[in-house]
Amino acid sequence: MKVGIFPVTAKLFPSFPDGSADAIELELPVGTGATFSVIPQDLLMRAGIRRIEQREILTVDRKLLKRDPGYVGIEVAGKRVLSPVLFGEAEDFGVLGALTMEIAGLIVDPERKELLPRPALLL
Repeated sequence: MKVGIFPVTAKLFPSFPDGSADAIELELPVGTGATFSVIPQDLLMRAGIRRIEQREILTVDRKLLKRDPGYVGIEVAGKRVLSPVLFGEAEDFGVLGALTMEIAGLIVDPERKELLPRPALLL
């Protein structure tokens, strides 16, 4: 199953540091249909990210799963933010989800296959 519309490089941080010495770099497909970003749990654990209360997650094929969320410092397309993510299990696909892109002020340009900055909306 193909996930995402193009890949991007992301950096994970154990918290929200000023430097990037402890960054973990990975490639994630951009998933415009995914609410949460999903990061392999071994990378999140290596970064020292704590799990918080488990959530029920509905998959695209209508399966109900339980996954642990957490918060991680993540840098993508030059924007560094603190974002909610899910601890991905072995059968899960890693993906950059909509919440992370929204928090970072990024939109998807599917023709140029890149993330572009945009101002946040205040309604």
